[in-house]
Amino acid sequence: SKVRHIAMATRAFLINLSISDLCVGIIACAPSVYPAWTGQWTYGDIWCQVSGIVHGSSVAVSIWSISLVSIDRFFAVTWPMKYAAMVSKWKCALIIMALWLGAIVSFLAPCLTKKDFIYYKFKTQYSMCGLYWEYKLFCTITGLYIPILCGSILVFTAVKIVQALKRSTKFQESSGIENSRPANRRALRVIVATSIIYFVFWCPYVAL
Repeated sequence: SKVRHIAMATRAFLINLSISDLCVGIIACAPSVYPAWTGQWTYGDIWCQVSGIVHGSSVAVSIWSISLVSIDRFFAVTWPMKYAAMVSKWKCALIIMALWLGAIVSFLAPCLTKKDFIYYKFKTQYSMCGLYWEYKLFCTITGLYIPILCGSILVFTAVKIVQALKRSTKFQESSGIENSRPANRRALRVIVATSIIYFVFWCPYVAL
């Protein structure tokens, strides 16, 4: 939040990414220390549901925040003249709120299918109440719109940014103009690195 040379939207999405990851650590992972030691969940079924919903929602928001950074840089590079009008603080705030609402609804929905609203269960192998895949449809839908769709967005935006930078470079070379957009190339390197790391770590999970 203190680094001001990063674009406002990118900074907002990175802060959102940090908050979502922090939620996983504080609400889902930290309370699992004691169950990991004893092998028992002592916090009750309600906290297990809270932990499971927050875990799933935070993971979804975390992944989508990475994609939003790529989308933001895509707009900045592809439509630099329109970017300021397209991106504003209130639009970013609405997107972030909608992101959290959609994620919470997605991972709360399975609880509503149970008479006692108890869907998430303690798993001894993980020592925590977290992501739980009982329904094939739920697994398929969340698998499609969270990691697979986000991965597709990362690839699409990276390819489009490369194409835009190539067109810009050719125009500058033909016009004898010095490259004035080094920030765009730095953004591309960040997106490519992020995409590679994303696919390396998420592909095995999604495939399994």
